Amino acid sequence: TPREILGNPNIQFNRYRPSKKRFSITPFYYLKFLEEINPESIADVGCGWNIFKKYIPNITGFDVMGSNVDVIEKYDHDFIVKYTQKFDAAFAINIQAVTWETIGKFIIDFSKIIKPGGRGYLGIPAMFPLLLTSSDWYSSRGLSPYNPKPLSEHIDSIITDLGLNILSLESRVDFFQDMLSHDGDIRVVFEVPK
Repeated sequence: TPREILGNPNIQFNRYRPSKKRFSITPFYYLKFLEEINPESIADVGCGWNIFKKYIPNITGFDVMGSNVDVIEKYDHDFIVKYTQKFDAAFAINIQAVTWETIGKFIIDFSKIIKPGGRGYLGIPAMFPLLLTSSDWYSSRGLSPYNPKPLSEHIDSIITDLGLNILSLESRVDFFQDMLSHDGDIRVVFEVPK
């Protein structure tokens, strides 16, 4: 991911990038919502090189590979079944396998790995749903990937109607202006109802 490229100490930079270790601090703003409940266990799904564990030790990083990963495991239906409501909090940043058709189901499925009263944070780049969502989905709702304001409002309504307690929701689906945000163009923090 772009965060890993900027922060991975093993990548040699060329003259167009300084050779300093860097990564975005944006997620720390949203992670503070998770830390407010003093969670004993936090899952970082798709942790990459597991950088957040350096700052928040009670994180367990899950990913499909990597030397800094705590648990090598793929996030899929089996993961959701196996870890249903076992974490006090969970987060995932740079989720790429989501369409506008599936975003609601994805968030609900993700919430299933969190205990009642626990919190979750998701950062979803808009580029992938914008490109992967079928043209039928857009046209059946009178929406267009080229008209970001009504699309953002529709996505916000999908998320706020899921039955989760939304603590923070920021969305900007205009990737034509911003291109890819590795921290997510849609950032949602929620609490699972008790």
